[in-house]
Amino acid sequence: MFTQIWQENSELDWRTPLTAYIMPNLMRSSEHQAATDAHCLALRIACALRQFKHAQGAYPANPEALVPAHLAVVPLDPFSGRPFIYRTVGNGFVLYSVGANGQDDHGNADKQADIVCQFKT
Repeated sequence: MFTQIWQENSELDWRTPLTAYIMPNLMRSSEHQAATDAHCLALRIACALRQFKHAQGAYPANPEALVPAHLAVVPLDPFSGRPFIYRTVGNGFVLYSVGANGQDDHGNADKQADIVCQFKT
């Protein structure tokens, strides 16, 4: 592939094939880091939600109720820069990041798009 690009674009210097190889890997690396961050932040929020339920008897209406007793601030989703999506479901909750595609797939972990933290009782 790189040989073909190189031959078709003779004005390219030696860095172009290198850049074409490195940039996708850097993008994947930053995406993996954001996914790891999203998992860790969701778990922090989930632990705070469980602490809240233990103290109050029910989950809060929104994660902002966790501040300041259980969290100093509610972390933001690293993919969207917005709050994690949260809803109570029965006696549990679903908390999720929109993931790398940046779209709300409604917490559907089967599509492997959203990063979901779910607790059912």
